[in-house]
Amino acid sequence: MDIFNDERRILSRVNNVRALVLVGRQFGNNIKMHATSFTGVKTIGLFYLRENTSCRIDVDFEVLSGRAKVVLIRKQSISDIAVNTAREALIFKLEKGFNRIRLVGEKAEVRLTLVLTKGVTFLDQ
Repeated sequence: MDIFNDERRILSRVNNVRALVLVGRQFGNNIKMHATSFTGVKTIGLFYLRENTSCRIDVDFEVLSGRAKVVLIRKQSISDIAVNTAREALIFKLEKGFNRIRLVGEKAEVRLTLVLTKGVTFLDQ
């Protein structure tokens, strides 16, 4: 089955990953990672909100080979943050509770930097 569009596996809390290299970290509101020959689904960021709020996500995502995307999981819904290569800022409305950011890929080499800023309701130009 095509993991890239498999909602059941993307929504799952289980990580299902094969990769030659998978290096990354979440430090506060910043997430950085690099993966080579990545196939599967992996949670790369987890955060809890005490109230409904909006969040700005600055994304620098580069897919060097294969296909990959970064998604935001809120409750039981999936929102694409970046598909293939993207360098942009987005605003998401987040609900109270746990929210997850996941990397989904098929034979992908990726580089990713995300910065989350809580409470932002508009983008500066």
